[in-house]
Amino acid sequence: MFNYGEIFLQRTGGGKYSILVNKEVVGCVRKIQDAPLHLQNILYLLFNYSIGRAMDVELVDEHDQVLGYIRKQSGIRAKDFHLFSENKKYLASIQYSFGVNKTSLKAVRPNGEIVLETTESGTALDFQVMDCEIDRPVASIRKRSLVYKSVKENMLNHDGYYITLIDDDVKSFMLIGIGLVMDFYLNR
Repeated sequence: MFNYGEIFLQRTGGGKYSILVNKEVVGCVRKIQDAPLHLQNILYLLFNYSIGRAMDVELVDEHDQVLGYIRKQSGIRAKDFHLFSENKKYLASIQYSFGVNKTSLKAVRPNGEIVLETTESGTALDFQVMDCEIDRPVASIRKRSLVYKSVKENMLNHDGYYITLIDDDVKSFMLIGIGLVMDFYLNR
C-alpha cells in the first residue's frame, strides 16, 4: 500500500481526495471512471442533502495503480461504506454511528468481526483507533489544516486528516476508509 508512517488525506473538490506526505502527493481517492450515474445524487444535491448521495471511488498510488475501491449506496439514512481490494474482493464495511456525545466508526469484516474502532477525544478533531483483535490502540486520525505560504492558499484549501498507517495493508486501507467516512459525514 503506502510505505509511510503517516499520510494526510485532504479533499480537493469534485469528489476527489489527495493523499499527501510532506505536502507531496503520493496518491489520491477519485471517482471511478465507469461509475454508474446515480439519479438520486442529483436530487440530494438539489435539496442540499449531500450525505445521502452514493459514492464510487478508487484509491490509487502515485503511479496511478489502483489499490482498492470504496463504495456507498445512496439513501436518506446513513449508509455503510464498503471497501474492496484491487481485484474487487469485499474486505470490510465502515459503519458510522453518532450520538449526542459520541461519534463511532468501525471497520467490520464480512463475517461481522469488528477489526478497528475509533474513540473520539471529545472534540471531533482527534480520534484514537483501537485494533479489536489485539485490544490496544494502533493508530490515530487527527483533523488539521496544512499551513501554506499565503493566506489565500490557507483559505482555499480544505482541512484534512493525518492518518497513522500500520504495517498491515488491509488495515491501512481500512484507516484511509475511516478517514474518508469522517470527512463525508462530519464535514458537510
